[in-house]
Amino acid sequence: MDNIKNDAYYIDLIKKDIDKIEQYTKDISYDEFINDELLIDAIMFRLVQMIENIK
Repeated sequence: MDNIKNDAYYIDLIKKDIDKIEQYTKDISYDEFINDELLIDAIMFRLVQMIENIK
């Protein structure tokens, strides 16, 4: 069975990325965020994935 890669498929991927970013940043203060390099990397990865899926 092939994965149908239509608009709904890509929108679903983007929603999942947004959900992950929300999970990563839940209950995190700004100071904690800017001092956590791994968290920033994880969020940047998700943002890049979103950009690729929007194209």
